Amino acid sequence: MIGLVEATDANNGIDGVTTYSVVEVDSRFRLDDNGGVIVFGFFDREVDVSSILITISAVDAPGGPIRYTAYTNVSITILDINDNFPIFTTNHQYKSLPENTPVTTSIAQFIATDIDIGLNSQIRYYIPPG
Repeated sequence: MIGLVEATDANNGIDGVTTYSVVEVDSRFRLDDNGGVIVFGFFDREVDVSSILITISAVDAPGGPIRYTAYTNVSITILDINDNFPIFTTNHQYKSLPENTPVTTSIAQFIATDIDIGLNSQIRYYIPPG
C-alpha cells in the first residue's frame, strides 16, 4: 500500500458512509475497501513516466436516492533506482603510440552514459590491474 484515501462527511448513518474508487483508470492502481491505494504491477521511470496523476472519487450514501461525489487528484512520483548499466559511446578503440611517449600523455577519451538520474547516473572509470 502506498497511501490511504480518507474523506469526511457531516451526514450520519448510511448517508455518511463513503465509498472510494479510482476514476482515471491506470490498471496498476486499485483501492481496497478501506481506501488504501494498492499498487499492482511495476513501474520503470526510464520507460514509463516519472510521475503519474490519478483521480480518486468519494461517494456518500451508496444506494441512497441522493448521492454526492467529491474528486481529488493524487500525484505519484516514481523514484529512480540504479537499474541501468552505463553504456560506452564506442565499443572499441584502437590506438598506437610511439615508443618513449611521456607517461602523462593522453592517448584516448572514453565516454559512457547512464539513463538513471542523480547519484545513480554518476560514472567512475578505472582500469583493472593486469
